[in-house]
Amino acid sequence: MKKRNMVVGALVCGMLLSSISEPVIVGAEMLQGVARDEDQIKNSVYMRFYFYDNDERIGSQSIFGNEGDTYELSKIKLPNGYKLDTDNPKDVKLTDNESEPFKIKVVKVKRIVTLRYVDVTNGAEKAVADVKLSVPILDRSISEKNIMERLPKGFILTEESDKPINIRDTNEKTYTIKVKRVENDLYTNTIQFRDYDTQKSVGKPFLISGKLNRPKILDISNLPTGYFFQYSNLGNYSSVITITSSEKTRYVDVRRDQEDSRVRNFVHFIDKSGKLLETKILTENEGKTVDLGKLFPVYDFGDDYQYKISKDGTEATIKNVKREYVEQKIKFVDEHGHLSGRTSLIMKIGHTFEAQQGLAPAGYKIKNTSDTFTAQSSPSEVVIVVIPNTVFNMFKIVDYDNEEDVLMNEVLIKGLFGHTPVFPPDLIPGYKLSSRNYTQMNYSSKIETISFMKVVKNTIRFIDNGSGKVIDEKVVKGVRDESYSVEIPLGYKLNSGEKKIEGTINDPRWGTKTIFVYKKNNSDGINSGTHVGNNSNSHVTKPDVSQSQNETDGKPSPNSQIDKTANGEAPNINEVFSNEQKYLGVISTHSGSRLIPLFSMKGKQSNRSLSANTDWKIDRKATINGETFYRVSTNEWVKAAHVFEYSVINQNITTKAGKTAELYNSKFKLSNRSLAGDTSWHTDKSRVVDGKTYYRVSTDEWVAATDINK
Repeated sequence: MKKRNMVVGALVCGMLLSSISEPVIVGAEMLQGVARDEDQIKNSVYMRFYFYDNDERIGSQSIFGNEGDTYELSKIKLPNGYKLDTDNPKDVKLTDNESEPFKIKVVKVKRIVTLRYVDVTNGAEKAVADVKLSVPILDRSISEKNIMERLPKGFILTEESDKPINIRDTNEKTYTIKVKRVENDLYTNTIQFRDYDTQKSVGKPFLISGKLNRPKILDISNLPTGYFFQYSNLGNYSSVITITSSEKTRYVDVRRDQEDSRVRNFVHFIDKSGKLLETKILTENEGKTVDLGKLFPVYDFGDDYQYKISKDGTEATIKNVKREYVEQKIKFVDEHGHLSGRTSLIMKIGHTFEAQQGLAPAGYKIKNTSDTFTAQSSPSEVVIVVIPNTVFNMFKIVDYDNEEDVLMNEVLIKGLFGHTPVFPPDLIPGYKLSSRNYTQMNYSSKIETISFMKVVKNTIRFIDNGSGKVIDEKVVKGVRDESYSVEIPLGYKLNSGEKKIEGTINDPRWGTKTIFVYKKNNSDGINSGTHVGNNSNSHVTKPDVSQSQNETDGKPSPNSQIDKTANGEAPNINEVFSNEQKYLGVISTHSGSRLIPLFSMKGKQSNRSLSANTDWKIDRKATINGETFYRVSTNEWVKAAHVFEYSVINQNITTKAGKTAELYNSKFKLSNRSLAGDTSWHTDKSRVVDGKTYYRVSTDEWVAATDINK
């Protein structure tokens, strides 16, 4: 072959289109701008590459360069949506190979999506499983097969989810699939036969019942006269369908018999005692002889194993038939009694069989192979205990918050089939297995993708409920949503009487978690609570306010003393307070507000103010000109319009599944953040506004009671 007088170039050939690629520079001399001599030009060659995805050729590319030069395969232009397989060499020597192109293995570029299965059985939506799925970036949809294979046990798809998911025009990472819980093992399907050639319905629809997702045989007796099954797993005598939860009519294609004159005979099998064992319908050409022993191997027909088909509608009796075999059903359970699988065997009645390992479901082995069972004359089910096999899985670990960030390409993990994989604690410094992982050990030889989360720190700050002073701080480490438990400082307690505070790790950007505690001999009466602040140095100041009108000296904290009013101007209040009455409670100033002015009993503005987002005890309430004021110290009052009342609580709440819960600030403006469905949060305050209850979950974020589980 004649060599091309070209120094460098590239030609890309695709499956449908051909185009010129960006120039490919081959050889260090060219990269450095060194001119080639004539001999080098004469030595230029044309090297052809074919791209293969497994055994399928998907494209090609040609490279021009000097014979013998090293070419790095990482520089080659790949078909769209593909990347180099790791099984390729790093580089090749350029040679003229048009008669035998060089094969390059490529694999599809994939992205990780999450299938979120949401239970809608009772109208409410609750996430039951998040399943990671690797999808080629060129795929337009997630197939129904992929959805069904990952369906959680005990659930079925709803009608609206019974179809592929379009992902072509979306960059979403999580796709919701609505499911409902299986409450009844038996489901009824409507069957309608349809002429294969005309696609018109033939015969009347009828009902069949069976267990969900189990095969069901349609006997030939169901067929309209003159038709036979178009497709069948068992020849023309029966057709198999799978029972589904769909209420839609199931169509089964049948074809009209135009080539023979098949008729139907009804044959009754009678045992020696005269008992009817079964009636079979034989459909064949009149006059044809069939072998009953081959058609129905579970029976012993003696010398009457051959039967000659008579005219249509004939009823015949075969006597002295003996059932020699029975369908022995086997149920496999684990050591806790949980179902692991089922199977059945056609066995000779009275035959004893051992629990052989070959019977066990995939991923399991039989615990005691010395167990034996005897097939009974009537169908029965035996129970065999199995234990999971030890398996090895290869994992690729990615960052949960950035799935394109690969933390580790390959790690081999040993574990038990069906169990959650256990990774070494220090496998990736600063990371742990995500608490939202649903991956289980299996027999797959593929590299599974699993996500790790960054280990974060949460600071738990304990504050004396009476003095407002920090008495202790503790740091807990873990990944988000991981549970923790922290002991209450010695000599203090929560109002609930608990000796420790329990919760889950939050995003550290939410700030320090503050726990109010009080001394064990304190009879304050104000409950302890929790709030999450954005400022790790902030704390809520509470004056030592008396609960009796006769006790005095309660004053705002010096930290909130500022000689400015909320609006910069002194209000015009000349009347004294009226309708003063005892009123015990706790209030808080709004977060984000400017300084809140205080007033004397005579309505004169003080030179002192309350800081934003601070909590105060109140013991008196009064009105002036129809406006309400609360007393926060002996002779200092605050407008009710500048604060809000709340109740101190200490509990965990869980958001409703299937939707996010909106958050509001203390003035009920919608936040730009929300809570994920079916997540737990600690709350320290509740308030009722216009008959609706709200719970505080961070410094100035509240969630409505209608968005949480009761």
